[in-house]
Amino acid sequence: MSRKALYLQEPEVSTYTPYGILFSIISEPLWRWVFNNFIQIRYAYLWEMFAFDNHHILLKICPGLSYNQLPQEIVIAKWGKSLKDVIIESIDLGYYVHIFVDRYYISLTDSYKNGHHMHELLIYGYDLDKDMALVADNFVEQFIKAECPFSELEEGYWCASDKYDFYTEIRFLKRNTDFECHINMEQIAAGMQNYLYSKPTFDLVVEQPFEFGFQALQRLLTDPQNMDTSSAEYRRFDLRAYHLLYEHKLLMEKRLAYLMDHGHMLYDQRLLDTSVDLKQRYLSMRNLVIKYRFKEDEKLSCSIYAKLQDNLGREEAFILSCLEKMKA
Repeated sequence: MSRKALYLQEPEVSTYTPYGILFSIISEPLWRWVFNNFIQIRYAYLWEMFAFDNHHILLKICPGLSYNQLPQEIVIAKWGKSLKDVIIESIDLGYYVHIFVDRYYISLTDSYKNGHHMHELLIYGYDLDKDMALVADNFVEQFIKAECPFSELEEGYWCASDKYDFYTEIRFLKRNTDFECHINMEQIAAGMQNYLYSKPTFDLVVEQPFEFGFQALQRLLTDPQNMDTSSAEYRRFDLRAYHLLYEHKLLMEKRLAYLMDHGHMLYDQRLLDTSVDLKQRYLSMRNLVIKYRFKEDEKLSCSIYAKLQDNLGREEAFILSCLEKMKA
């Protein structure tokens, strides 16, 4: 067969590539696991970014995925230095391939021939007649499918220094349908409390300092009038943070509706309406950030700051109401 593509749907959550991968492969029963999790947000100092809790291991621990990884030495021992052969054999066996490549060599990206930047990428198929791999990634700040020449992937992958295993390991993902997952109301309530009261998650290995929940989000509340107008902080809002907050509220709306529809919470239309309203408010704020990136207007930055203050206040009241409802 000259062309083969594994299942890939449009993801509802895709702030970062791992989220796009997970939510583009997700099966319906896995949503219960999603609703139990994806509540706490943390800020990672070394990564300089906001993310869902357990960001770096979500693909590993997801019950709906079979996750395997091979060090580059074993890859070479089996396939030589042919990433193309790795991809074809893996796809034929039903495995997605998850790798890091230097975007300098990938013509789909803004970094092409313009700067070295290692970034992760999902390969979900191939077209041998075109000598292309079928790939998916946040190429233009949106998780999209595309075709990429095998030759570019070969250059982008093999150029990585073997000093960093994280960049050179190849990960193999397969949809797993043999799993059970049930709603855990105690876990959901604990997640909301940890988010609201900024309680830390205790990791087995602490690789860097973190801030959690609402305390972490205070980092976004720097009044533009108090900023150094020549600073990068003033001139550029990190869109990822604001898109994550929107997707966080999107999941909260879906979670609440599911819990009420399936009898885990007493039905409350007012609470549901509030969750929809919050989602729309965070979407509006994210759209202002997008607008600001094209037109750096001081009025826009002040409006973003004011909206964030208002949204966080509304969200705090909303979480408290959810927790009270869960006790009923």
